[in-house]
Amino acid sequence: MKKALVLFFVSAVAFGSGYEKSVLWGGKYSGVAGSAAAGVTGSDSIFYNPAGLVNSPELGDITLNLSNTSAQFKGPIVPKANVVSPGPTVAQFTNANKQESSKTSSTVIPGVTYSMKLNDAWSYGLGYYAVGGTRAVYEDVDFAPRSYKAKVGSEITISEFSAGVGYKVSDAMRLGLGLRYTMTDAAFSSVGYVSSGSNVVGITNVDIKDIKSANLDSIRLGMQYDMNENTKIGLVIRTESKVSKTAKASGTANVCGGGATCPAIANLTIAEADVKVDTVLPMAINLGVEHKLADTWTLFGELVHTQYSQIEKVDLDGSITVGTTSSPLPDIDQKWKDQLNVKLAAQYSGMAWPVRFGYIHTSDVSNKQYARASFTPPGAAATYTLGTGQEFKVGDSTLDFNIAFDLTTVKGDGDDSVQPLYSPAGSYEANSTGIHTGFAYKF
Repeated sequence: MKKALVLFFVSAVAFGSGYEKSVLWGGKYSGVAGSAAAGVTGSDSIFYNPAGLVNSPELGDITLNLSNTSAQFKGPIVPKANVVSPGPTVAQFTNANKQESSKTSSTVIPGVTYSMKLNDAWSYGLGYYAVGGTRAVYEDVDFAPRSYKAKVGSEITISEFSAGVGYKVSDAMRLGLGLRYTMTDAAFSSVGYVSSGSNVVGITNVDIKDIKSANLDSIRLGMQYDMNENTKIGLVIRTESKVSKTAKASGTANVCGGGATCPAIANLTIAEADVKVDTVLPMAINLGVEHKLADTWTLFGELVHTQYSQIEKVDLDGSITVGTTSSPLPDIDQKWKDQLNVKLAAQYSGMAWPVRFGYIHTSDVSNKQYARASFTPPGAAATYTLGTGQEFKVGDSTLDFNIAFDLTTVKGDGDDSVQPLYSPAGSYEANSTGIHTGFAYKF
């Protein structure tokens, strides 16, 4: 069983069921739903399929991609439970099972890639880009009738530097290898409860910050094969990347004071302490096809399988101290399922500016019995993409401009039958819109 911190990615990678919903990166291939494994060429290949580096320009190309994504999450945070208030008085949380709304986040994500031929058989490429991130933050969640508000959320950025080579086996077959240096910067806030019988007597709000790591422990292997002049297939295997880091935990607690009858409520500070966090970005396998149906129509399809079933829970190794009482940080169960992306797309080039459009279905990965508003909603995701692009001559060189838009939605209901305090019943959802631009200069 893997120890894993659930990092739910949004930003330029869109969002949905697992760490990534689907890799939507760059202005050119986002328009066709990221279905690039079979036919990608040039420096974008370092991200999509390093085998495509073989078809880089003789003097090289450099690409700048910019993505802007806005996203909002919704879901219940306050559980249906009784809380002990001064008096003593026992009453249900005022906002029990209320659907909260996160702040709408907007993030600009840059990326730059370069590739060049070494000779007829070998090419190489370099790239730096963000591969994921999220800002699902709920401010001032109200735990009335206790006079206490908490912050709940996930704030994560995943970036990558990659260096790779492509090798031409024959006119029809190309192979590629990319080394991945993955960098993580994350923080998240969660709420915990101290119970007495069936009643809540204390609430904790813990922030875990400075989850920063950098690892050179993963590769991307690629293959492209031209079945004939009209049909290409591509295969990409991305190995897992691990994160193991000691971070800082702190926060506040709202607890009964003055004895068992709770005559008073005390707000206490949780002293800063070290906490060990382990995570893994799982292995993924892409199988794609590109087929030229006619002079003006090209079809794209891709299947992506990501091994999220290895993620059982958030395992935090550390303790927090509230007043004079020290207790270990509790695990957060997830019990995810493997993720399957099904991508279908097309390009119509019978106009001055081609029209690219696509659809992605992402299978339900989250377990509805362990749903949390700051993580991925328990449901299947749908993504719709639209894009276009054009080449312009700049002297003897070429400037390739591309732009794409995407809309992603995911929604599902939570089930509080297993952990009613941490996974309230209700509707969980997330919505995202993105714009992706790319400028490729071919020397």
